[in-house]
Amino acid sequence: MFFEFKENKVVILGLNYISITLAHNLSVNRDVVILYNKDNNIKINNYNIDVMIEEVKFSLLDQLNNLLDDCVIFISLTEDDEYNIFTAQMAKKLGAKYAMAGVYNNDYLKVNIELDLIFNPLNIIIDRINAVLESTRLSKIKNLIPGKVNITQIRVKNDDTFSYRKLGNLKLEDGLIIAIKRDKRMIIPDSNIKLLPNDCLYILYKRCFTDWIKLFTPGKFSKKKMFIIGSGIIGEYFIDYWKNIFDPIIVIEPELKKCNRLATRFEKPLILHGEVTDLQLLREEGIDKKSIYLACSDNDFYNMLSGFGAGVLGCNNVLTLLNNPENREIAGLLKLNKVIFKPGIISDYIISFIKTGFKKIDKYILGEEIYTAKVKIDKNFRVNNTKLKDLKLPNGVLIGVIIRDGKVILPAGETTLNENDRAIVFFDHKLENKIGRIFS
Repeated sequence: MFFEFKENKVVILGLNYISITLAHNLSVNRDVVILYNKDNNIKINNYNIDVMIEEVKFSLLDQLNNLLDDCVIFISLTEDDEYNIFTAQMAKKLGAKYAMAGVYNNDYLKVNIELDLIFNPLNIIIDRINAVLESTRLSKIKNLIPGKVNITQIRVKNDDTFSYRKLGNLKLEDGLIIAIKRDKRMIIPDSNIKLLPNDCLYILYKRCFTDWIKLFTPGKFSKKKMFIIGSGIIGEYFIDYWKNIFDPIIVIEPELKKCNRLATRFEKPLILHGEVTDLQLLREEGIDKKSIYLACSDNDFYNMLSGFGAGVLGCNNVLTLLNNPENREIAGLLKLNKVIFKPGIISDYIISFIKTGFKKIDKYILGEEIYTAKVKIDKNFRVNNTKLKDLKLPNGVLIGVIIRDGKVILPAGETTLNENDRAIVFFDHKLENKIGRIFS
């Protein structure tokens, strides 16, 4: 991965389960301050964590001025996207060395906003669910550039539509196959290599994995029912994410107003007004061992009870989402084996960024056979101002990412390398001593 923050002070804006979990995890070796607005719903006294918690009483600007004189990391985690971006930018101006913002609208991830990290917590949850669900066939997900680019693994099956096809004949958007593990060998692919059954593909992709899942499992999800329990922010995000992959999608929501809103917004899913613990309703809708059941309401106890009920009815793919860390023990007593603790996953993601960045690359991110390196393109390099398709790179070398003016590009053949670009390169370990000369 990339670089390490050694400074000690962190300011987090927003008081919620995510910020509390993150503050607790960071407070082991850092001073942490949480700022919150008066109208938050979290009971502060319930959490015995070694951090300062301050209410924003008058001017956030004045409070930040007092806190940011020696602050290194500022993280805005309220539920207001624009407020998070604005306050993170303000913190940066006031002296925070690193500023990060959480957003729930993916459109903000496409805008060139000068912050160290902008991320969507829901994308992080979706990625974890993709890795847990057997249907998606993903085995691991790694953050190559946190908030920008991930790497995942997926294994080719004999009846996949692209099996035995050349890589160059596949239309792949917003992603790149950077390595293939075949038997015990790691291979840097080229356009002529054929994908074979049992190949393990390492795929570089931006944000979520939706389009790639559809490519690797066309027509196979339609036989599975997906039950989505609850229609809060995350529930609606799941519906939007899965609506063109699973069929049918059955949404159960106890509030009639929310049902009406969902029915207005979505055409395809079946929206049912009912209690999330109504087992008879699940029976009537045909829940079985092949169904996928996502208990993702805002109420942890509803999620645990409904997830337990779905398991009793024989469903093998029950995912129970939790917000409150205190409820993980109860989930264990109920033997819910696919529990996703949302604040913990998001906290781990942020901490992985705090520990890593763009200065140093872990050359072993793909193992010991294929190395990873970063090459800065000098104006005198032979590859400067050259299209990738004209580079004539040797076998065993692949450019996976280009970082240009803070933007991340997943390159194609027509992409040109420019002066001051930073190229993240994957290459056969035997070429380590030659990689600099290959580009210069």
